[in-house]
Amino acid sequence: MVIASTVSILAFSGLFGAYPEAFSTFIAAGPALVTAGPVRSLCCSLGATCGDVCRKGPGGGAVVLPMPSVRRV
Repeated sequence: MVIASTVSILAFSGLFGAYPEAFSTFIAAGPALVTAGPVRSLCCSLGATCGDVCRKGPGGGAVVLPMPSVRRV
């Protein structure tokens, strides 16, 4: 999380250019998801009575995020 926050702050400050500055939120989400590992649903992480119904296998897969698009004004 510290790495993701640092990269996002640097992008937000304009160090990497105008487009990364505009998408600094998504830039922070990328490293945070990569370093955090698989994300489980609230049922499996918080529910004691769920019986791990929502888990499909021994490990989680990659989380696919859509690419942000830039609209010219």
